[in-house]
Amino acid sequence: MLIWGLGLKAQQTEVSFTPDTTSFAIGNQINALLTVKAPRDSVVEWQVVADTIGKLEVVWKSKIDTLLSNNYNVFTQNYKLTSFDSGSYMLKPLRFKIGEEVYYTQPKMLNVTTVKVDTTKQKMYGIKGNIYVGYTFWEILPYILIALAVVVFIYMIYYFWRNQKPKKKKIYVPKIPPYDVAMKNLKELDKTELLKEGNIKEYYGRLTNILRKYIEDDHNVSAMEFTTDEIMDSIEGVDVLKDSKSRIKELLSQSDFVKFAKFKPEEGKHYYFRNLAENVIIESSEALTKQKLEIEKQQLELKKKKEVTNNNNTKDE
Repeated sequence: MLIWGLGLKAQQTEVSFTPDTTSFAIGNQINALLTVKAPRDSVVEWQVVADTIGKLEVVWKSKIDTLLSNNYNVFTQNYKLTSFDSGSYMLKPLRFKIGEEVYYTQPKMLNVTTVKVDTTKQKMYGIKGNIYVGYTFWEILPYILIALAVVVFIYMIYYFWRNQKPKKKKIYVPKIPPYDVAMKNLKELDKTELLKEGNIKEYYGRLTNILRKYIEDDHNVSAMEFTTDEIMDSIEGVDVLKDSKSRIKELLSQSDFVKFAKFKPEEGKHYYFRNLAENVIIESSEALTKQKLEIEKQQLELKKKKEVTNNNNTKDE
């Protein structure tokens, strides 16, 4: 069910994105406050805002602040917006998933006006002729430095050409399979003191990066620079990841919540998500290996059929 911010459940859950004005001059900046109020036990999926919101440019945004109010978490984030084109633009709604329901902020119409110039009050001047100004030493200096740099560069090329050594043979270093890299990185993460030191955000960041890197390298799915929703859309067509899709989303969503909402899971959850990542990597690697063997088997059978067909045609001739 889709619900506009401050809608039917305004007493429990609220989302709003409110500018301090709805009309401003072109190039000027306005302030806007993003507020999300949710029950403390709810999981909030925070929409990541890029450099623009529709036709409006995001000049600056603050970190997400969290305030505990009774049984609610109130998250706030300040924005500075601007536009360099005049006209009326919609401040598009932002999407948030709180628990099992989806909420949108209320869209707002903003007017960007041009700066009017009163030509009756502005004094006009005639066009003056060209005035010759000689070159100073500081204006010539950059060209001198460029010329010296070119001479030095040519000399260095000549020097290395005269003294070049025989090329060394390249040493071939076998590429480590993505599965082995992921397992090695998980073991290294286990050796860290991040959880004992209370550095929960870095721990989940490294854990999800291990999973993202494995998915990208072993399954050819871009994941390192993508958001959680973009990754889930990308793996939709990857057969060997279908059984792991829900668990991948669970881990990535948990990491987003820790990163953006400063949420601290229970201690037992850390090991649950760590083992979840390992199981996803193991199971998807086994499924990928099985798929490759099946493809090779099919190709071998097809090759044998072609050979039989060719032999029969030769006998007929």
